[in-house]
Amino acid sequence: MRYKKYCLLLGFCLFVLVNVIVSSEDFSLVLSSEKNVYTQEEEVFLILEIKNISTETLKVGIEYLQPKENQNIFIGGDFQLSIKSDEGPLLSFTNYMPPEPRPGKRDVEIEQGEKVAWKIFFPYYYYPLKLPNQFKIQITYKNIVSNEIVVSIKETKGKIEKGIVLNPNFTQGEGSPFGWRLVDKKVVWDKEKGELVFNLDKQTAESEGVWLYSLFHKIETPTELGLDIKVKSGAPEVIVFVEGWGIVRDRRRRLERNELFVHPNKEMKNYRFTVLFKNPKVEWFRIKLFSYLKSGEVWFDSVDMFPAK
Repeated sequence: MRYKKYCLLLGFCLFVLVNVIVSSEDFSLVLSSEKNVYTQEEEVFLILEIKNISTETLKVGIEYLQPKENQNIFIGGDFQLSIKSDEGPLLSFTNYMPPEPRPGKRDVEIEQGEKVAWKIFFPYYYYPLKLPNQFKIQITYKNIVSNEIVVSIKETKGKIEKGIVLNPNFTQGEGSPFGWRLVDKKVVWDKEKGELVFNLDKQTAESEGVWLYSLFHKIETPTELGLDIKVKSGAPEVIVFVEGWGIVRDRRRRLERNELFVHPNKEMKNYRFTVLFKNPKVEWFRIKLFSYLKSGEVWFDSVDMFPAK
């Protein structure tokens, strides 16, 4: 009797297992990119279309980067990217960067013949790759493999001026400033005046705020540097984060961070700060301009760094 119960239970488990295994007869994956060629200042997003090619409604479990409303697939779990660069294969790629919130997971129901589209954030710059570079990319979900696409990244045209920051006066650029990742629509570049303008509404100011990153800059550490920032504010507060990054398990990771509280007023003024990197494993720095707390506008005229005097 026990033997029969065991066989029935085993048979049921095998039936469930067979029905949850995903096969190429259930779904097709089509990978694409918004563009074929990107500048170093641009964020790269891929697009994945998942189509139900079976004869019934199915669910697919999608791990995502937070927040889930962005529908941005987490790479490193069920979804894996196969990447070949000009320097060779890029192994164990993930688009999750601690200390960001851990990825979540949700079941997405797809009816027969229907498809869904999700984004894939592709932060190649978290890996120590030379530019320009070309990537051949495929995505795998369990045992299903997509088509291959090719994405090229051009090296920045930004130049240093007096210090060590690319395009410190925001006067260099073509459509957007060289040396800075302008991706938030609440940030406007005024090339004629050489200014970056942050526009904060009340909701944004009291929640996530507005920020802008520079590109990574090579540096030798330990070291002490001076940072000069020329800025004015209608009301919002300003913090400048100067991050120190190094290699951990073949990937760039933030190892140190300087937090500089500016407290600007309505007059355009220059503020000077000291930046320290004590960790000798820091190889790059990155600047984050951040504004929050109160609604209004912030005008950045220049940001540069120099060896300490």
